[in-house]
Amino acid sequence: MRSINEYLISFRFHGKTLLSHIQLALYLHYLKENEISIENVLTHQVNEVLNEKFEIKGLTISFASENATPLEKIRFIAPELEFLIKQYQCYVEEGFIDFDLIKISSSQLHLSKVKSKLQKKFIYGKGDEFLRLKYYFFSGNSMLYYIEPFKEKYRTFYQLLTSENIGYDDFQDYQKGDIDYLISHDYLFKDQDGFLRIKNQELVFVIGKLHYEDVLSFWHYSPEIRQEILNMEQNGIVRFENTLFTIEERKYLNYYLNKKEFSNSLDLRNKYLHGTNSSSEDEQQNDYLRLLKLIILVIYKIKDDLILYETEQKTGANNVYKK
Repeated sequence: MRSINEYLISFRFHGKTLLSHIQLALYLHYLKENEISIENVLTHQVNEVLNEKFEIKGLTISFASENATPLEKIRFIAPELEFLIKQYQCYVEEGFIDFDLIKISSSQLHLSKVKSKLQKKFIYGKGDEFLRLKYYFFSGNSMLYYIEPFKEKYRTFYQLLTSENIGYDDFQDYQKGDIDYLISHDYLFKDQDGFLRIKNQELVFVIGKLHYEDVLSFWHYSPEIRQEILNMEQNGIVRFENTLFTIEERKYLNYYLNKKEFSNSLDLRNKYLHGTNSSSEDEQQNDYLRLLKLIILVIYKIKDDLILYETEQKTGANNVYKK
């Protein structure tokens, strides 16, 4: 039993969260042995590396003093995380960081409205045709993979097609309607030996990636894959978003920071600002580590966006459109 407004916490989520927590704690221990603070590392990355390597200027972040208590550090770092995102949002919208504009703005930060420097950033599946292809090629429920003599060997139709030589007559009558659809719409063809083959490997690759990962980052793929994604957009199979964070990343951040979206949110930002936090110093230290992880992730997201924007500018977006 759980509320429909809860953020879904799985065993895998717990495991990965614990692993990242341990990794960060070990890294902090390593830095401390070398008389380096994580706060100085992150300050250097933002205030110097990003500003020097990319055209963005003035991006800044600050932390409480190294000797501050976990409570003092959290009350300092929580607004700084939001301020960092607002700086990048201003840079994308205005072309530069206008601190006066940021200071006079009273609007709340909505992660879904924080844009990327790229016009085409993330790809999501769209429409009935996407759902149909995802089901046929990658769902374990489609049953197209369930044929003699490979009934128990494969779990998806894609695995079957790419691993075996399968002919049209290997399918039962109840399966042939779906096979006919895939052939008539140029997703499959019969080769010279009569075996069924995938006609557009790039398209099926993208469908598979979206099936397993929900979202793709456009500029992380080759020109050939990007071209196919653009073709799929024209055919209404995928859609683009030009946001800094994916849908799931926004949910993840909201789960940790506030109660905008989830009833079981940790609400790290608000509970410390409003004094409703735990008095346990161990719990405060754990919350500080959580916020450090979020800041590291946001810095990586900003850096990735800047790198991809440079790639787009150097490569030229037009080189992936139809000639």
